[in-house]
Amino acid sequence: EGLSEAVIAPQRAWAIVRNPFVTDDMELVSALFVDGELAAYTACFPDLIEQPEKKLIFWCTTLFCKPEFRGRGYGMFVLGHLMEAHEGLLFDVDAVDETNEGLKFLGMQVDFFDQHILRFAKSIRGNGLKAGLAKGRELFAARQRATKAQKVYKQCIAPEYTLGYSRHIDEPTYNFIAAHSKGDAFLRSRETLNWILSEPFLLSAPVPEKLGHRNNFASEVPAFGFYCVTVRVKGEIAGAYLLRASAQELSVKYLYYADNYRNEVFSSITAHLIRLRLPEFATNDAYLAAFIESLGLHVSSRVIQRSFAHPTDFAFDGTACIQAGDGDMIT
Repeated sequence: EGLSEAVIAPQRAWAIVRNPFVTDDMELVSALFVDGELAAYTACFPDLIEQPEKKLIFWCTTLFCKPEFRGRGYGMFVLGHLMEAHEGLLFDVDAVDETNEGLKFLGMQVDFFDQHILRFAKSIRGNGLKAGLAKGRELFAARQRATKAQKVYKQCIAPEYTLGYSRHIDEPTYNFIAAHSKGDAFLRSRETLNWILSEPFLLSAPVPEKLGHRNNFASEVPAFGFYCVTVRVKGEIAGAYLLRASAQELSVKYLYYADNYRNEVFSSITAHLIRLRLPEFATNDAYLAAFIESLGLHVSSRVIQRSFAHPTDFAFDGTACIQAGDGDMIT
């Protein structure tokens, strides 16, 4: 209520308002108008992190400038307004180049981390004879990959583990996450993770064979949004991760696992990937990427750089894992 659709999309606005750490006196949206017309805006949301020290910080979640107003510094102005409002507490992940340049200009440190992208389908364009032959070869290759994928799927659900699907992280699961996050740049609070999960998309359980308990996530609809998957071995939590899927990509945004159960956790993620039949997969975990690559189901792989902008006094050596990224910002 009170947030104009001209400034911010309703679903984004309500998601920010429902954030558990929002208070009435917080400045969360900065907008610039020219002659009554919206020219640029940005927004942020609060986040209580538990490590490396417990503190309330703020994440940029959007930056927009209308094309006809670009090149005038308006985007930098609204960013600067939020930085002034939350001095030394503003962070950003997965920003575009223009935003990163603005953040650096305003005094923030911008570092980069690797994201691994695997592609499982090949697109061939054109209508000539050469393109037709290439399409025929790719169709044959795709059928071979599909046959192999079914064999790999059976291997992935063979280990002794069960899966739980939830839109809520309970205390035991969060305790496991905290215990297995020592290599992370920061640990988000349980409240924040549950807030991310509370903004639902279509939910389902793509790997029903491994469900520990039948529940309302037991449908086999091959599409879903953010939710938490727990992996249990002999009744004990062996891993936990948050998955996000769109029509184009399956992405693991948060991944925690016990090293001695790495195979079971990675197998469960691979089973989701095969069952959903999505053309791309993304992860920030190099070990998981190498595991899936070793199965030989992909047609290509690449490593891209994602940005992490933070105050200059925030310690980040470039090796710590970033458990966040595009898509968990309620976009």
